[in-house]
Amino acid sequence: MAEVLSVVTSPGGFVYLLRQVIVGVDTLRDIRSRARKAPAELSSLTDELACLRLLLEEIKDKTVSGNDPLLQLCHDSCEQVVGGLEKLRRRLPAEQERSGKQKVLEIFAFRHWKEDVEALRQSIRESKTYLIMANTRHSTVRLEEIANQIHISLPPVTTPAGDVLITSSFPPTPASSSPEETVNNGDTIACDRPFRNRRRWNCAERHCSCSCHRTTRTNRRFWALEYTPLHIFRQACDNKSCNATEYGGTLSFALSQLGIPWSAIIQFHVLAEPGKFLFRPAFEMERIVRYTSPGFEALWRCQNNLITVEEARDRLTDLYRSDPTFKNHVNPSGKSYIEELLRAPWRGPVNVSKQYKLLELFMREFGMTRGTESTRFLACCADWIGGGPHLELLDVLLSFGFDPTLIDSPHVQDWPEPYTPNRIVKELAPDPFFVDYQSRLLRDNQGKLLRFAGMTPLHEAVLLGSSVSVKNWIRRSDKDERNFLGQTPIHFATSNSSHLLALANSGHDLDAADNYGITPIMYAAAANQEKSVIALLELGANPILQNTRYQPNFMRYACIRGHWNLILKALQFMQSTEEREVAERWARLATRLYHVVYPDSLGEREVTFQQLLAMCGSVNFIFNDPVRELENNSLLHYVRSVKDVEVLLELGFTRINHVNSAGQHALMSIIIKQCKPTVVSKLLDAGAKIDLKDNEHHATLYYVLDRLQFAHNNVLWDTMEILHILLAKGAEILCGDCCRCPCSSNGCPPSALLRHSVCGNWFCVYLPVWSMEWLSLVLEHRGIGDAKMILLSFIRKAKFEEMDVTHVCCSGNRARYRKQRMSDEDIDEILDEESEFAEILENEMAQCCDKEYEVLLDDWMLQMKALLEKIRVQAAESNKHLISKETSRRVFLAISHFL
Repeated sequence: MAEVLSVVTSPGGFVYLLRQVIVGVDTLRDIRSRARKAPAELSSLTDELACLRLLLEEIKDKTVSGNDPLLQLCHDSCEQVVGGLEKLRRRLPAEQERSGKQKVLEIFAFRHWKEDVEALRQSIRESKTYLIMANTRHSTVRLEEIANQIHISLPPVTTPAGDVLITSSFPPTPASSSPEETVNNGDTIACDRPFRNRRRWNCAERHCSCSCHRTTRTNRRFWALEYTPLHIFRQACDNKSCNATEYGGTLSFALSQLGIPWSAIIQFHVLAEPGKFLFRPAFEMERIVRYTSPGFEALWRCQNNLITVEEARDRLTDLYRSDPTFKNHVNPSGKSYIEELLRAPWRGPVNVSKQYKLLELFMREFGMTRGTESTRFLACCADWIGGGPHLELLDVLLSFGFDPTLIDSPHVQDWPEPYTPNRIVKELAPDPFFVDYQSRLLRDNQGKLLRFAGMTPLHEAVLLGSSVSVKNWIRRSDKDERNFLGQTPIHFATSNSSHLLALANSGHDLDAADNYGITPIMYAAAANQEKSVIALLELGANPILQNTRYQPNFMRYACIRGHWNLILKALQFMQSTEEREVAERWARLATRLYHVVYPDSLGEREVTFQQLLAMCGSVNFIFNDPVRELENNSLLHYVRSVKDVEVLLELGFTRINHVNSAGQHALMSIIIKQCKPTVVSKLLDAGAKIDLKDNEHHATLYYVLDRLQFAHNNVLWDTMEILHILLAKGAEILCGDCCRCPCSSNGCPPSALLRHSVCGNWFCVYLPVWSMEWLSLVLEHRGIGDAKMILLSFIRKAKFEEMDVTHVCCSGNRARYRKQRMSDEDIDEILDEESEFAEILENEMAQCCDKEYEVLLDDWMLQMKALLEKIRVQAAESNKHLISKETSRRVFLAISHFL
């Protein structure tokens, strides 16, 4: 047995097999030349055997000791190849003069040639696989031994043709690898290949993302102009890797308005490379189709659910078969079918699936690529973020054969912003900074082009590589290199704490901002990377920095994505490392964001209001509300439940009647924003003043009545219950404001908001239902005396309007549809002009005051009845006029028809 193993694993065993393979190559060539009916596939087998021969020549010189199972497999598979060659050789007799009978037998010799050839090809491929594995393993072992001896990594080697052979770092040995380095991810293997031949980016062929290749585009329905803006000529290129500059413009205009189905494209570009200039003028005529052509019409009908996706497929398939130019159809704006299909996500997930089905029809079945060659197409697909599944769309495009390396590198002015306020929901806008998006592009870009989208090898290693490859590329790369969005490797490293520490220890800027002022700690907060946030804070990252446009810091990024556990841990870290005042200031900011800006409306958060309040020190702090333009608010102004009130009171809150810049205390604010009787009762029990007036001289009762007349069913009963509570607590019902209008005696009471009489318009009539309800409540809680005063105010206002006197009160300012307040000069002038009417009104009201409550109530009802009759007469006349107009129109149409 030992003798057998020594023969198998020794170089002599492979030398013997190498000789047999060489003989096999000659045998195949002999069979192919002698046998007229030999299969043509024997030629490809000859080439594969030649490759197998080269692999055997490499392994025959290697010295291997001991029992090696990989070499055992190599030897066994090569023996199968030799056996297959011998089987083919026995197909034909020896070389001699063949008779007619032998020529007939030669036909039957290869009647099973397909099975034999396929079996031999399979054996050859298995042998090649095992031999490649053996050669690669031994080469890697030797290189690793050399690298361990000299403690350096191999530098990149540049070929004379300009191509780059990038020698990636060697994979870590099992003893040195950590759990974080061995990610169960096929991308790490792809990034850590021993050698990889990748073509350098050539700006003369495809534009990079630098400033000198940026263009400005303006377009209308039938023309478009794209040109290099003037400021590009006055500034230097911001990318040191750019090797060519191009200036010029492209003008395209459609002639379809003239009845000509063509568009003209005029181009003029100047290309500047080191040592030479190239002028590229061009004139092109391109055939176009109308916006309402059958193909674009089918897409529009499918989008608007006028036809099913199956019907759209059938229509498009018929057009594809009948029109040979279908694949190159563009509308007058120059957009192809694919561009029009993916211009924006259709509404609803079902409609998006329709887009995928039609996209598969275009790209897979029809083989269409028109429209996908532009960098704006990739930017348009990225612009699905927030409104559609942009990551899913990219995966679908890549699976259909879309190759982003065939287009120009994207530019930042074409790309959607990485963060906007309408992308606050994680489910609707995953990957807000396009990190995962670029990772998928890089994964598809492996082994193709360097510096696509401005990505450096260090960016690639951070996104797809292991810790060892990241450390090696850190030594070879410049610090803080940026891609087209201004993102540095440390922005991408926030998803991996080991990569982050390696970059930070090598001197990379922890506060590097991308093109929008977003720093790595903001990336980590938005991605819910707790370890990275704590690591950045510990390493000295500045948490105060804000986004340059929307001004959020890292804590607000975490808030809008709902990462409250991350915020709690960051606050706990600050409590242990920062000064007390600094930690409490951050806790107050987090509490305000939690309680005011992004309230827990559903009650599903793990972090509670009380946990954040406990870190604030004093809970009596005040703050501004820029959204509502209110200053000096307290946390009590924004409570939403009894539990919130109880928590504040337990932690020492004392500013029960503190007023903000509008003069409103917490009780008023709660009623303006919501109507919860339990919260109102709790605040009144805590000592809230019920008759406190704000800057407009309005009390709490005013805001409750304001909600009553516009209340919906879900808040109507709560509003009525609050009215009962306020009346039971002794709220002043006749407290007037600073109004000078004669419609009220001493300023407008809160009930002036309610509709006091019958009114109507051309389609409906409004009755003073809530005035009657309010009158009944006052009569129930306060008695007939206060009810009479409320009734007199209703009658006074009705008489005022019957006299057609001008309102100068601020009731218009208090209503839902606010008017601009009159100036004091205008009010004085109106009151002086209409003083006689005011005296008449006062005399009539003096007579009413002497009447009993029941008599006044009857007078009010009769007044409303008279108004109803007046409105009925006006409506009848209006209807009669409308009927006469309709009759005249029908007669005219009938006469026109006969004429």
